[in-house]
Amino acid sequence: MDGRRSGAEDGFTLIELVVALALFAILMAPLAEVFYTSIGTSSADRVRVVAIAMASRTSQQMASVPYASLGFYGDQAGFSTGWESGDATSDATPDSGNTVELSATTPAGTTPPVDPVSHTTQSGTTFTIQRFVTWADAVTGSGRLDEGAYKRTTVLVCWPATGTLPLSACTNSTSQVVPVQPGQHTVQIGSAVYPGGLGPYQGPG
Repeated sequence: MDGRRSGAEDGFTLIELVVALALFAILMAPLAEVFYTSIGTSSADRVRVVAIAMASRTSQQMASVPYASLGFYGDQAGFSTGWESGDATSDATPDSGNTVELSATTPAGTTPPVDPVSHTTQSGTTFTIQRFVTWADAVTGSGRLDEGAYKRTTVLVCWPATGTLPLSACTNSTSQVVPVQPGQHTVQIGSAVYPGGLGPYQGPG
C-alpha cells in the first residue's frame, strides 16, 4: 500500500514540476523582452553619449582655429554653402548668414584647418561629423546691426539606424534637411566665435 501511494505521489510531483516550468516560461517571456529592450536602450544611450562628446570636442577644436583661418576653401570635399545661409553666395566678406569661404581654391602648400565632413568608427558604430561656419550678426545696445560681426560654428554628429549603411553626410546637400534617412540619429552643437584679443564686443566701429 505504501508503494502504491509512493508511486502516486511521484506522478503528482512530476506533473507539478511540468506545470511549474510552464508557468515559469510564461512569466519569463515578457520579462526577457523587457530585459533585452533595456540592454538595447542602454547601448543606444552609450552611443549618444559618445556622439555628444565627439560633437563638443569638435566644436572646441574649431573654436581654437585662428579667427582669420576659420572657414572653408571652395574646393574642399564635402564643402556646402547651404547651411543656415541667407543666400547661396559664400565669400570672405562678412555677409549675414553666408558660409565663410576663405577662397575658391586651397592655396598651394596649405592644409585646410577645418574639414567639412569626416568619419570615425568607435565601438562598432561609424559616426559622420559635418562642420559648418557661417557669418553671424550682432546687435549693439543702441539697436544697431553689425553684419558679419562674428562667426558661428555648427557641428553635426550623426550615425545610421541599426543595420543600415554609414552616412556620407548628416544633411541633404540641397535642402540641408536633417535627417537624410529614416532612423538617423543626430547630435548638433553650435558656438559663436568672436575675434580674439579684441575684448568684449563694442559694436560697429
